[in-house]
Amino acid sequence: MGELAERYELPFEVGELSLGPDATETIARRARYAWLGELQRRHGARYLVTAHHRDDQVETILLRLLKGSAPAGLAGIPARGRAGLVRPLLRFAKARLVAHVAELGLAVHEDPANHDPRHLRSWVRTALLPLVAERLGARAGTDVLRAGRAAARERRAWDGVLDHLPDLGLRVEPNHIEVARGGLARYDDGLSAVLLRAAARRAGLVLGVRRARQLVELARRPSGRRLSLADGWMAEVAFDRLRATRGGRDAAVEVVPTGERGSAVFGEFRVAWTPDPAPARLPRADWTTWIAGANWEVRPPRPGDRLVPLGGIGRRPLRRMLMEARVPRGDRPGYPPEPGRYGWMLPSTAGLKQTGGRELKRIVFDEETIARRVRELGQEITAAYADGELLVLGLLKGSFIFLSDLVRRIERPLQVDFLAAASYGADTISSGNVRLLYDPETELRGKHILLVEDIVDTGKTLNRLVALLRERGPRSLEICALLHKHLAEHLELEPAFVGFDAPRVFLVGYGLDHAENFRHLPYVASLT
Repeated sequence: MGELAERYELPFEVGELSLGPDATETIARRARYAWLGELQRRHGARYLVTAHHRDDQVETILLRLLKGSAPAGLAGIPARGRAGLVRPLLRFAKARLVAHVAELGLAVHEDPANHDPRHLRSWVRTALLPLVAERLGARAGTDVLRAGRAAARERRAWDGVLDHLPDLGLRVEPNHIEVARGGLARYDDGLSAVLLRAAARRAGLVLGVRRARQLVELARRPSGRRLSLADGWMAEVAFDRLRATRGGRDAAVEVVPTGERGSAVFGEFRVAWTPDPAPARLPRADWTTWIAGANWEVRPPRPGDRLVPLGGIGRRPLRRMLMEARVPRGDRPGYPPEPGRYGWMLPSTAGLKQTGGRELKRIVFDEETIARRVRELGQEITAAYADGELLVLGLLKGSFIFLSDLVRRIERPLQVDFLAAASYGADTISSGNVRLLYDPETELRGKHILLVEDIVDTGKTLNRLVALLRERGPRSLEICALLHKHLAEHLELEPAFVGFDAPRVFLVGYGLDHAENFRHLPYVASLT
């Protein structure tokens, strides 16, 4: 090979992987391709050409059959691969290539491992295939290849199906793939697994049948759940999406200003700073902010970080803020909070009139923020309930606006009924003295029950209702709460779906009231 490269004035390199005698065929193959890929990148080569031939294809199909591969795997070795990989000799039998090389008088090297039956491929080559050929003749290899071509056609067909399923929301990028959980939930488990395997192949992720089924199960789990896959891939439930990524965001290194002006790289972001007069109001949704003085830093989030919302009250957990901003769990280490300062602007309640003798103090969650979160909750609930009857049970009166918006965002059949209880009266502190005013008329037994609550406060009302509903024999019982104050010492059932963590003040609006006032407001505000 060296002499041939010299004759054509081409660069020539030889690599030694030194894998040792215990390296498996899989380890050796991955190491070879890794070395060749690095060589290709270093030389800027458009193509990477390998010498796989027809006999290799027959062996590969048989090996995959023996290992229990799904039908798509029986397609064998593709003539073209990712990153410019091409295999131009797949049509030619080894005997023909050997004869051609002999005619040209080229020197060859025969790898002893090719005839060592301790390796499974070598055993198929030297022991199994000769026995099959002895019984079936020359057509044995031809029949295997025909089966491989049929599998390849089926594989291409499934790939084409993906383009006709807009509800699947397929998105493919280098080393990244994601689908909509709600779209996936429309199909049974078997079809979902096949679609996930076909989608994964587009990104270079090889999913076996078992792994694909695990991903179908993962898609039903709450946001943030993860599953480690092979070759550095990680699957994750990210809100209404199921995604798989190889590698992660670029490592984010802390940025500290070194002068009045400058810039630095923070993971996938570039941070720049310069002197500039601050506006009267800081933009709420912007990547630009103004900070007095030079005492600041940008660093990755840390456990327990809490930030002050601009125009808001108290300190909110950064974890919750990133969730509400729909930043997937796997991406959060590379997002740049400015500790203790950077947050968002909440609209003012200036000019709002007093109602019922009380005055609004501050808007805590505005109309746009609520609408966005309700849409996300609808998608999460759709993905969580794949089968069975779903009864959405609204707790009156506070949940009626939230429930009406929520059910229109749940993309699956459901029933709606109501349960009425009272614990506040004219006070602003929950008494725990629960009065049941209305029982649902719909039969609960055997159904998935989703209890929709406006706010989880002391939990006393909720605990009473959970005990009551469990006595009705539902198939499952979960809670969806718009707001959660985290005040309860004990909850019989933690909400599975939560819109927002709420500050520990009395809140009104969007269905919540004080002495039956304020329910009509399109936002949630605190009361003085």
